[in-house]
This record gives sequence, C-alpha cells and structure tokens, in this order.
Amino acid sequence: MDSFGSLTDAERYFNDTQDVALYVRCTETTYACDVAVQGAKWFMINSTNEPVPDDCFKRIIPLITAHNYTGPLELPGVTVLPVIVIKGNSIGTFLEHRYRGSDPFEPTNITSIDLPDLVNITGDPLNIENAASVSSLNLPKLRHIYGDLILNFTGGPAINLTFPSLFDVSGIEIHGEIHT
Repeated sequence: MDSFGSLTDAERYFNDTQDVALYVRCTETTYACDVAVQGAKWFMINSTNEPVPDDCFKRIIPLITAHNYTGPLELPGVTVLPVIVIKGNSIGTFLEHRYRGSDPFEPTNITSIDLPDLVNITGDPLNIENAASVSSLNLPKLRHIYGDLILNFTGGPAINLTFPSLFDVSGIEIHGEIHT
C-alpha cells in the first residue's frame, strides 16, 4: 500500500459494503513510519493519547466512492480527508475530453452525504459529479478545502446547500437546482 496508484479497485474505492467504523479508524489513525527506525512501515496510532514518533506522518486515506455505491453515505468521526470524489463511472476517456471535469459520468446512486465531523480537505478537490440522486449534503464543520469545491446536482431535486463553517476554498463550481 505504498501508493494510491498501486491499489486494486477494491482497495481504492469506498463502497456500500465496507465497514464504516473500520474506514473511519483507518482514516484517523494510520501512520507511515521509517522502516529502518521502527521495523515496519504502517502503524495505527491514536494521536490523542499516544505519542507519534518523529519519523512518522499521518497517512490520510482519500474518499473516492465506487461507481456502484448506492444509498446514503454517512461517515461520522472523519475529521480530515485529502480528497472527496463522488461520481459514477466515466463514459469515455480523459484524452477524448482533454481536461479534468469534462468527462461525462454515469449517474451516482448515492442518496445523501453526511460527514458531520469533517473539518479539512487537504488536497484537490471536493468533487461530486452527476449526483441527481443526492437529496442532502451535510458538512457542518467543514472549514478548509485546499482545492476546489465542485458540485453537480443537475437533474435532481433542489438541494439546500449550507457551509456554516467554511472559511477558505480555492474555487467554487456548482450546477443544479439550489434551494435557498
């Protein structure tokens, strides 16, 4: 598990059969350490009550949903993610469409998104594409998005969007009916 690119699809994408508590624990406590110093690379460290060795850094796991994820997405306890990508399968290829965000996507079947404890997205982006089935988006503590906020709810019901704690974001792109 040295790089995201070397993972299988089953390891790379979060799906609706996974144990939410295990995902949250791994996201919040996985550290990569110097093998020469620690004797192993991966450790689960609860930094609230255990010291983190100087040679270790937190390994934040991205949230990228599988194309066939269905139903609500609820992840209480996750406070930081490097990226969130929620979308169906891409139809076509990157080379056919020339730039990120232009690929047409099959619809996602996620009905609601609830990340009540998420505070930081440390990479790029928060990207929810072709999400007409999403009726609710709850990110009440989200404060920082170090990339772009890209939301596409086109074709779905009007959605209430509030980000009461959001302080900074690089860019915002929103499509679809917004309920105010």
